[in-house]
Amino acid sequence: MITSLGGDLSEGVKIGNLLADRAMGVEVAGYCMSSCANNIFLAGRTKTLRPDSVVGFHGSSRSTHAGPSSVEQDDEEKGASRGKLIAQFDRMATEEAQLLQRLHLDPDILVEMMDRLENKLPPNEVHFVLTVNGKKIEIADGDGFDQRIKSALEEIASKEALKSVQLSRANPYGDAVFFPNQQTLESFGVTGIKAYFYPTDEKQLQQLEEQIKKRIGTSKLRFAGDFPEAE
Repeated sequence: MITSLGGDLSEGVKIGNLLADRAMGVEVAGYCMSSCANNIFLAGRTKTLRPDSVVGFHGSSRSTHAGPSSVEQDDEEKGASRGKLIAQFDRMATEEAQLLQRLHLDPDILVEMMDRLENKLPPNEVHFVLTVNGKKIEIADGDGFDQRIKSALEEIASKEALKSVQLSRANPYGDAVFFPNQQTLESFGVTGIKAYFYPTDEKQLQQLEEQIKKRIGTSKLRFAGDFPEAE
């Protein structure tokens, strides 16, 4: 039985491979999101989604919002840190693809989940995260962006030396997951589903979303459902 918001991709892949090695089943109680859904739920020999629970797919090493998007500006470490970041990301993408292949799943399943998520929900307002000496500052995109960056750096520089500066783009779907129905999962080759309790309509999905948000203790969570489009 598992309840998880996800976490490190590499660790998720390791657990997925372990489940496959031992032909173990997975039962979701409450929620299984991000790496839990992508790598652990899919790897279960049998799969059970309990009532009032959600399997939320989020992210893929091949999605448009994945990859090493941060820009290092530490002169001494710029090249080395960027190279390490890219190498680490490439390794994780390979591990994820190998797991999907081992499970005999459509290699595009995770990309398709993200595409459907983006078709169902609007993106959040794009913003960037400026990290200076380990401190994070959110910077809104749009007109005046360069000036906002400059002002933030000048304010910090007036108080302390700028030892490390990093700018990264926040994922506009960072708070959202796609909750596929059983038919969609099976269309991508997912097998072994013993029980999969799914909301009957958007209203039930919204109620489930509120339940999960209260349980987790957050207001930043969005579910994209997998219901037929209204004609």
